[in-house]
Amino acid sequence: MTSPSDSRIVIVTGPPASGKTTLALRLAGDLSLPLIAKDGIKEALLDEFGAVDRELSERIGRGSWGILWHLFEVEVAAGRSAVFEGNFSAGHGSARLSGLAQRFDFGLLQVHCFASVDLLLGRYQQRIRYRHPGHADAERVDDARIVFEPSRYLLDIPGELVNVDTSSFDRVEYASIRDAALNHIQRV
Repeated sequence: MTSPSDSRIVIVTGPPASGKTTLALRLAGDLSLPLIAKDGIKEALLDEFGAVDRELSERIGRGSWGILWHLFEVEVAAGRSAVFEGNFSAGHGSARLSGLAQRFDFGLLQVHCFASVDLLLGRYQQRIRYRHPGHADAERVDDARIVFEPSRYLLDIPGELVNVDTSSFDRVEYASIRDAALNHIQRV
């Protein structure tokens, strides 16, 4: 029988276009853990809604966070481990995770992805071509620069922290990130 203290959670956070999803997918696969990703939830909802404007996209995005937080609580209450990925904000994400840590006993590893604001903006503009159109990324380019500041996503939470400079994916030392996550998961 598991207890909430058996839960080992990996949070992959960072600004848009910082490589969070790529890293989280690989970690979840290597750790044999489920990946619960905010954009995955949002895209499933967007597929159901069909064409949406920016305002509805943002509302669906907020709703996606609500679902992610619900799933987070379900997983830790059941004593299960998982990888969660999204652009968790330092303010709201830190407060929510700290509150959950007080209610439940679980281990937490934060993997914080970052790169320069200019590089992230360039990646953001390039990914518009292949991202789900419901994200309305093209409509956000002009006001997106402010959301690329990496410190906005560095969470003030209990647990371990791994900072990952994703400026060059070829230089990311994935083995050390995977090893830190494996060590975290195996501490039960």
